[in-house]
Amino acid sequence: LLYKADHGYNIDLYCEALEEGMNYLESHLGAYPYSELRVVEIPFYQDPFYAFANTIAISEKEGWYGDRNNADVVSFIRASVTRELFRQWVLENGLLADVQGAEMLWTALPEALALGFLEQRDGEERVAVVLDKKRRKYGKDRGAEPNTEPSLLYADGIDYLEENKGVIALYHVSETIGHKRLLYLVREWFTMQEGKPLVFKDFY
Repeated sequence: LLYKADHGYNIDLYCEALEEGMNYLESHLGAYPYSELRVVEIPFYQDPFYAFANTIAISEKEGWYGDRNNADVVSFIRASVTRELFRQWVLENGLLADVQGAEMLWTALPEALALGFLEQRDGEERVAVVLDKKRRKYGKDRGAEPNTEPSLLYADGIDYLEENKGVIALYHVSETIGHKRLLYLVREWFTMQEGKPLVFKDFY
């Protein structure tokens, strides 16, 4: 963990979240794809999260000095770290086709899987807080949409859809069939592709 010296309040929470998230990932999807993992604090003016080979970069405003006595803050750290671990697994284990729906696979799917972990770890109440924020963000951004909203199947780089409505929809699928069942199906689907590009329409 690489962080600003005076932002060390929640380092133990990050360590715990990484260990639990890694165990959950490896129990259900397989080995973490890299031999090393770095979590790096980045300035607040950058995008809040980046995930790339062996590194998760997290903005300083995303939990480094959050109130550790607030259950929502602690759950946020757990869910966001686990989401980025899932994102790394998806990006490393599948060749995502650059077509409509691609961002549903590398944006919405990892977060929906992470929310399944959060529900089992912290309960439905903590997940409900996340989903409520996403519903409100979706409604706000949808109101500013000048064009007709496409179905999720054909979403193409429309951030408010993948990050909000997409996560809500895929989490609902996870709830319906069972979180572990969805993880199993994701693992099987990625394994069966054998190097062929993954398309969200096929996943659907």
